[in-house]
Amino acid sequence: MKKSILNLLIVVSFISYLSCSDKKDDPLSEEYLEVEVNGKKYDGIVEELSYYDTETCDNKRGTRVNVGEFENSDFYIDLHIMHYTDLDDFISAGEGNYNIQNSVGIKDLCNFEAAVRFKDYTQGDYLTNIKDGGTHTIAEIKKLDENSHFILYAAKGNINCKFINKSQEEISVVLNYKVLLLVYSTDNLD
Repeated sequence: MKKSILNLLIVVSFISYLSCSDKKDDPLSEEYLEVEVNGKKYDGIVEELSYYDTETCDNKRGTRVNVGEFENSDFYIDLHIMHYTDLDDFISAGEGNYNIQNSVGIKDLCNFEAAVRFKDYTQGDYLTNIKDGGTHTIAEIKKLDENSHFILYAAKGNINCKFINKSQEEISVVLNYKVLLLVYSTDNLD
């Protein structure tokens, strides 16, 4: 209960900070999700402040961030990224390549792993499986701001993978994104 209340206070502080920012300095205005399916490009809808506190695959405190989604009559796609929430754990990992999973398994994601859901509506309203994993690359992690409770980072990355639909057809997917990551800067949040 104490952790939940403290998490709520931190998120409220974060929202207050952003609402006082000048629009040109607003980090949320820089978030994006670009979607490319079979060579055709779309602008995804960024999910602002969509964070889920949970545990990572190695039982460390983590946050699953809903980066964004895109939907049209042919397909639906969304992207989630897990990251460590405590600063010491967070800074132990950095830019590089990480795994991609098919669906949003809250406790199954490791630090900086991505979960991608893809529904090929031309084959019905069913989730489609990733073929052979794919690549999730975090190209840049940048510290944006800090206060006594949290540090705000921005991460830029891309995902390149193939899905196999029910008819065994390959669907090429490329996602480019920039997302905000909220990391606790204190140890006494338990």
